[in-house]
Amino acid sequence: AHKVLFTGCHHAREWISVAVTYYVAEHLIQTFKDPPTNEKEKRIKHLLLNREIWFVPMVNPDGHEFTMTQDRLWRPNRKAYNLPAATFTAQKLGGGSRTISHPAGVFTGPDPNRNYPEANWGLETNGTLAQTSRDPRDAGQSSIWTGPSPGSEAEVQRIAALYRAQRFRAGLSYHSFSQLLLFDRRMKTDVLTQAVGRAMNDLIAERGNPYQFLSAGEITGDLGSFAIETSPGRPSYVPELRPPRDGNLAFAFSGLPENQIEPCFRENVAAALALANCAGHNAPAAATATSAQFAAPSTTCQVVLDCAKVFKGYQP
Repeated sequence: AHKVLFTGCHHAREWISVAVTYYVAEHLIQTFKDPPTNEKEKRIKHLLLNREIWFVPMVNPDGHEFTMTQDRLWRPNRKAYNLPAATFTAQKLGGGSRTISHPAGVFTGPDPNRNYPEANWGLETNGTLAQTSRDPRDAGQSSIWTGPSPGSEAEVQRIAALYRAQRFRAGLSYHSFSQLLLFDRRMKTDVLTQAVGRAMNDLIAERGNPYQFLSAGEITGDLGSFAIETSPGRPSYVPELRPPRDGNLAFAFSGLPENQIEPCFRENVAAALALANCAGHNAPAAATATSAQFAAPSTTCQVVLDCAKVFKGYQP
């Protein structure tokens, strides 16, 4: 069976990412019927019999616990590094560098989603949507610190090992906020990634709360980048869930109102199931019709369904 991975809570304060990952798994379990009695149950049975779907709702448990007991706005994990004073050169994505000099001290909280051992780990960025820093002074509550070395963090090691072992054919890494569906910048011209992602984005918009389908831009050391290097050419995305970008970070990470949690799941579930379905496909649906010849010499003909749009109108 083709394998799919859904993850949540790389960033501790993004509680809704835990809930949506969990609710997608719960929906599959509760909807499965054998024999199925309607089209929705048939669709779910097909997925569960033909896909191997993995769920990790909470990648960053110690950071998440800290948001519940100490600091609601804490973002990274809780790993503390006692580092000596150092001066070194940090390279930048796209060229250039800067010199970093930091004092001796204890620096707590590498960002797990800057720590994955992908090819561009440690390259600094200063994008508008996301930033990456080699300076341990950028650890702490809103950390963008890469950590001291690629894959240094225990939770990253576990997810990286899982990805290498299973060779997932599709993946979603849930985050919040801004209502975006992001793809790795290197996949801008990948036909399957673009076709599936745009169809998924249409499924989200169908619920009346549209997201934007965008390149993740300048981010390094993240799971999305690691995923496409480990499973080349396979669709992998980062849904940035509710709330929308309104400039109020304190509101954004204080948690969605309870009455928005289920609607957030409902607007995302069809896209999640569509991606699981697309894990078994190698191309988008053809734009034009074709004919098949059955006379000798024999030929091989593959019919490619529109793997995402088959969930158009899906209601959980």
